[in-house]
Amino acid sequence: MSYSYNASKIAFFDLDGTITEKSENAGIKLEEVLYEKGILKKEDWWLTLEVIGKYRRNEISYERLIQNLSRIYANALKGVPVCEVQNVLSEVVKRIKLREEVPEVIQWFKDNGFILVLMSASPIEVVRVIASKLHFDEAYGLKLETIDGVYAGKFFTVTSKYKRNLIKRKLKEHRFSVGVGDNLCDMEAYQDLDIRFLINDDYLANERFVNAKTKVIKNLKEMLTFLTHSLLFEFAIATGVYNSSQVSTFQSTTPS
Repeated sequence: MSYSYNASKIAFFDLDGTITEKSENAGIKLEEVLYEKGILKKEDWWLTLEVIGKYRRNEISYERLIQNLSRIYANALKGVPVCEVQNVLSEVVKRIKLREEVPEVIQWFKDNGFILVLMSASPIEVVRVIASKLHFDEAYGLKLETIDGVYAGKFFTVTSKYKRNLIKRKLKEHRFSVGVGDNLCDMEAYQDLDIRFLINDDYLANERFVNAKTKVIKNLKEMLTFLTHSLLFEFAIATGVYNSSQVSTFQSTTPS
């Protein structure tokens, strides 16, 4: 059952580790295929793996990881025709493992009238394919400059700051907002939203709230019970059953 009412709602999803399984990264899968096809040189693939290793050893921050990977990717594809990347996308998407609950969760959001936005630091080409497959309304990802159908070496990545600025613009058009991600950079980007979900597969603690607006979940389906209560509450406010002064009390209460 859906609880839609006459007020616009929007939900922002991270891709890697949120829509995909914990260990999956769409951008790395794309580079892996490009390397196997001989489009990405061995030294560029090794540079990618070296940067990932530094991040896993806590030698660089997440933001530095994204900047370094974006730079390596852009330099590696300089002079490569865009069509060569487009031609491998179907194979890349087949290799990316999505969380098994994703179709059901996305359908729930669609049934309840949400605009769905997918945001990722992975290349926009693969982000768009996944967004289209899952029926997202908008998609944002790493963009490379092209000239006459050839990658030119310059890039524009999706940082936490970019995500937050994008969200601020979107919130002018939507009343109720939700965000879900798998790291603290996502939560920073989502700080202006009504509710934020931090997905953590290994979470064991009893306290599920980081604060009144941020809830820790072990999988995406855990959002649905919580958000069903949220939408009913929003409906009550919209129809005058409750007043807005009760929002903070509601947001700090976990539904049974």
